Amino acid sequence: MLTAPQYLCINVNMAARKKLDNPFPTSLELFLIGIIGASDGVSSLYDLKHRLDINPGAISHAVERLSSRGALVREDEGYRRKRKLSVTDAGHQILREHWATALKERMDDGDALARAIWVIQLMGRMRAPESGAQLLRKKADEIELSLYKISPPKLSPDRQLDVIETYRWIKTVKENHRGRADVATLREIADFVAALPDVEP
Repeated sequence: MLTAPQYLCINVNMAARKKLDNPFPTSLELFLIGIIGASDGVSSLYDLKHRLDINPGAISHAVERLSSRGALVREDEGYRRKRKLSVTDAGHQILREHWATALKERMDDGDALARAIWVIQLMGRMRAPESGAQLLRKKADEIELSLYKISPPKLSPDRQLDVIETYRWIKTVKENHRGRADVATLREIADFVAALPDVEP
């Protein structure tokens, strides 16, 4: 039987391995490079929270990873969350090389998808609008195809559901509607990106 310290050690090792196994860069990390590099008004964790409504706690690990890879640098002085962040040449290179992967990871919430779409439209606008639009349309097609697997069953008023079935039905309806909204969003932005003229970065 394992002792409490042994359990703690295992948990710490598993957490460390999970961090190492995370792909680099993630869509969040690409978004941070892009938004900090492209906007003079967003240059700190404080700015990300108050101007973009992003929780600093949710991105602190991403900022640390980017800093350790030399993609971001942060001023040493001042309150930690107000220290200015800057994108390095290495960070810009990471974005140029990996921007097309922003939509590849699983998106568990609408904000994550919005950030990934933002990266695609930013880089697609600067480098190849049509390729950016194609990536957005491909993601829309993937989501639309997956909706067939989570289509909620049609219910009649005389059918009684137990508590578990009711919860599953509600969750399926929610996921279905969210999926359809994501598809519409992706296709609308794809049309917008495709209409943009080529602009050299």
